[in-house]
Amino acid sequence: RGMTGDSVTADAFARTAIALDARLGHPLTASVTFVYAYFLRHWLHPLAGALQLNLDGIRAGFEMGDIQFGAYHASAYVIHLLGSGGALAEVARIGEEHLRLIGDRNRTAAAHCRMQVDFAAALMGRTPVPTSMARDRVRSEAEEDAHLQALDLVARSNYLIRRLQLALLFRDLGTARS
Repeated sequence: RGMTGDSVTADAFARTAIALDARLGHPLTASVTFVYAYFLRHWLHPLAGALQLNLDGIRAGFEMGDIQFGAYHASAYVIHLLGSGGALAEVARIGEEHLRLIGDRNRTAAAHCRMQVDFAAALMGRTPVPTSMARDRVRSEAEEDAHLQALDLVARSNYLIRRLQLALLFRDLGTARS
């Protein structure tokens, strides 16, 4: 899809890859379903429909030793659950469960999952201030800068987007501007 902009053909190609994986005995289920569920499916289909693919991918990944994609699916499940309107308490609970499952085996997946859990916590009012994603206390400017520097570029971008969303939702224009 990214190369041609053709979502319909990309969707058909990905579904074909999933069918071929099934015919071959599912050797690549975790990776094939992740690419489809995370990068392609949502362009044509409701986000909630990816949840079962994510659950299947978690199971396949961890059962077959494809820990990387099992962990990615665990994180994507939480992202998709939140994005499809899942109850915030459920997002936070499942997110914490998936963080335990991911453990220290996939730092990227864990960071993405943690961000959804923290965002849900902020939306539920479980942070010191509504626009914060730090659950324990308000971070100083220096601590916030250090936190941002510790994140890779994608995680930093996602974090700043979530902070901006919180600022706009809670009508904190000062935070939104900074």
